[in-house]
Amino acid sequence: MCATGKTTLLSALANGIFQQARMVKIEDPEEIWLLHPNVVTLEARPAPPDSTVPPYRVQDGVYDAMRMAPDWLIVGEVRTGQAALSLFRAQMSDHPGLCTFHAEEAEAAVHPMSVLLFADAQVRMEAAKEIFAQAVDLVVKVGWLEGKRKILGVWETAFEMKAGNVVFQQMYKAGEVELGRVSRRRQ
Repeated sequence: MCATGKTTLLSALANGIFQQARMVKIEDPEEIWLLHPNVVTLEARPAPPDSTVPPYRVQDGVYDAMRMAPDWLIVGEVRTGQAALSLFRAQMSDHPGLCTFHAEEAEAAVHPMSVLLFADAQVRMEAAKEIFAQAVDLVVKVGWLEGKRKILGVWETAFEMKAGNVVFQQMYKAGEVELGRVSRRRQ
């Protein structure tokens, strides 16, 4: 969904991370502003015209960030399968991360991410779903309700898939007072 406040929410969540955390932010273009003393920003850029200098992509930034010993990886928006694969690999190796992507519901997020992983990174659809289930802890949906931007839902992703599908448990929906208990814990 466009213009719903995904980047604004991502910025707010990232600004809630403890001040001593080493954060590496990877964006295309830079839009997230963090009031932290220990933030490194890597920005994607296209290859210069008529140059042998290669482009610097979001996935390049994630791989470079891993060498910087980050406590958190913040990716502005995942638009390609290569970017998703690099971020999900980092998250599966216990590097917490936050990112945005476009999807109407939690279940609907799996298919476009799987298609991107298949098309851009040649990851089989079944494996792409498994990667999603292992890497993504929570999905937060933001959108418009009663003329205001709001959090419309929060879903927890189960580690184990059922019948080849990623399983979600809704933790919050618009109008509720509190978030349900999150059971997924990383070591």
